[in-house]
Amino acid sequence: MKLLMIGCGKMGGALLGGLIANNFVKSDILVVDRHVKRVADYGVKAVESIDEVTNFMPDVILLAVKPQMMDEILSRLKEVSSLETLVISVAAGKNLGYYEKALSDQPIIRVMPNLPALVGKGVSVMCANQEVGSDLKQMAQELFASVGQVFWLEDEAAMDAVTAISGSGPAYVFHFLECLVKAGQELGLPDELAKMLAYSTVTGSALLADQSDKTAKELKEQVMSPKGTTEAGINTLSKDHALEKLLKATTKAACDRSKELAV
Repeated sequence: MKLLMIGCGKMGGALLGGLIANNFVKSDILVVDRHVKRVADYGVKAVESIDEVTNFMPDVILLAVKPQMMDEILSRLKEVSSLETLVISVAAGKNLGYYEKALSDQPIIRVMPNLPALVGKGVSVMCANQEVGSDLKQMAQELFASVGQVFWLEDEAAMDAVTAISGSGPAYVFHFLECLVKAGQELGLPDELAKMLAYSTVTGSALLADQSDKTAKELKEQVMSPKGTTEAGINTLSKDHALEKLLKATTKAACDRSKELAV
């Protein structure tokens, strides 16, 4: 499989690192990124622009650039691809129809990955147009499995909700961590200890939830005892369903913004 990666920022770099860690042949990768020296650290060939892509016909083109750069990139894509080339995009908001206007009859997959891909614990959700057969789906599956779990959607309309939950979700968790650390500091804990306790509690709890056959509600109830400290905290956190309402409003705002980006 020959891979042309256009853009190698955080997400592109995470995927590139995952592929190399899983023994993807480095000589089968070409990266287009203005930061050539940064890409060189991965041990793969890199060029600054599409103009420099010569004598390299990829099986897969991965678009890992910002949505606002996509129009220009797509206008140049046919110079470096054929109708058999699979195009995969990780750009938020841009739907399959948007790509099909520029790349008619091309197999296209849209992917929403997330930041934990940087540590091989990502979640990537994919949807494909009708030009993508089972062999190309398998190819995409293998690429993104190098940085975590892969799920498929039949209905692309659900991708906005995916963006709101798993795409933007890590930022919600980081914000919760930030607030939990500050709360510990205000209760008198040293700064570094507050940070370590908060981080370890969140990562350990997430791992336990992932490995347990119990629901999150059941696990929560395991920690609580009648009239104990945890119950006192949970009663405050869940008063008038405040947290539930806040998360619904948060994810709806992200979902709505994802829809706006498609326009």
